[in-house]
Amino acid sequence: MVGRSALSLLGLVRHAAESERFWFRRVMAGQEPSPLFSSPTAPGGAFEVAGADARMVARAWQAWQAWRARDITAMRTCCGSRSMER
Repeated sequence: MVGRSALSLLGLVRHAAESERFWFRRVMAGQEPSPLFSSPTAPGGAFEVAGADARMVARAWQAWQAWRARDITAMRTCCGSRSMER
């Protein structure tokens, strides 16, 4: 029997926001961004959403929107000529 999972849609959204930011900033642009939701003591912090409220949901959504609006434009300028085949 498989036990109950703590995985949630909010956790996936937070993880996606942090992962996209990591790949474009660190891997493509060589920057060192600070984590959005995780930390050295809680590396899976993006998935930890027990007791989530409307404020936590809004913060995750705003983080993802801010990344999309600001960072994608910057990454196009920085990395537009790089191949995605690497």
